[in-house]
Amino acid sequence: MVSNTVNGACSRRTFLKGSFALGLTGLAGMNKESLPMPRTVEPVLVPVMLTPFRQDLSLDTYGLEKLIEFYRKSGAGGLFANCLSSEMYELTPQEQLTITAITVKHSRSDIPVVAAGSFGGNLEDKIRCTKQTMETGVDAVVLITSHFADKEQETPVFLDNVLTLVDRTPGIPLGTYECPSPYKRLLDASAFQTLNDTKRFTYHKDTSENIEQLTQKIEISKGGPYKVFNAHSGTAVPFVQAGGNGLSPIAGNFFPEIFAWICKHAHKPDKSAQLVYMQQELIRAEKIVSLNYPLSAKYFLRKRGLPIQINSRVRRDELTKSDVAALDGLFGEFEIWCNKLGISPTKLI
Repeated sequence: MVSNTVNGACSRRTFLKGSFALGLTGLAGMNKESLPMPRTVEPVLVPVMLTPFRQDLSLDTYGLEKLIEFYRKSGAGGLFANCLSSEMYELTPQEQLTITAITVKHSRSDIPVVAAGSFGGNLEDKIRCTKQTMETGVDAVVLITSHFADKEQETPVFLDNVLTLVDRTPGIPLGTYECPSPYKRLLDASAFQTLNDTKRFTYHKDTSENIEQLTQKIEISKGGPYKVFNAHSGTAVPFVQAGGNGLSPIAGNFFPEIFAWICKHAHKPDKSAQLVYMQQELIRAEKIVSLNYPLSAKYFLRKRGLPIQINSRVRRDELTKSDVAALDGLFGEFEIWCNKLGISPTKLI
């Protein structure tokens, strides 16, 4: 079990890079009136991390360390550990804490790490899980929105449960994730405003794929700590141009350099033609990216030189010949994109 204290986890580092930059040092124990004002920073890519497994489907910690190194070298400004892409529901509670702690350790203290930590059969379990996740040293514990109310229950039930957790976890920075599983619970503007007003939330992964809803949340959180990240690569460019704080799409596990480039150049007029081109290419690539995911991502990364197995606890089948052909074609297109954008694909030594 990880033994860091909550105060130690919060003071371990500040968000020096990326849109999480809040000066979180010393956040633990502060009330909302005493929170530091956030700094203006550039949008960043926060990959939704994969979990490498050995051939017997046990955790591959070496592969995970190399994956973290790859994300870092590819321009990631943060990391989201223990998420759906990590196969979080197929991990034991101890495995969830293990991969999160490894991610924190190998982030080298200069990029923030968030991780899902709202698991359990009842609210008491979720509160306990939130505290245990914070003890790994993460910069924020992400709450899965569908964990706090049944599908048929209305927003007041969701908010009552979340705000109870907020009250019972003083000093712990939090995030939200509109995870599609067990069902997708989207936060409307009113619910988002309520959570924003607590000043306890620092990361929101939005899966609405709706640029109007995304823009609303950007406006609500402007000037505060609650940062909005888009899970949809099909709206990556307009989202960042609208003031979004960054990107967290599954395609970031294929070609993170592309999304890091978008975050860096989305507001530059001299890059407008390349941005239009790249957005069209990402829309076209979406269907290929989602083929038997996360196997598709692991195949793509192994093709890129990552020492990871092409296996999954979620998907026990294998990639088909047509899947492989499509992914091989996408790999060739990725190399063309890099050439057009003037960037070099990341290589691990």
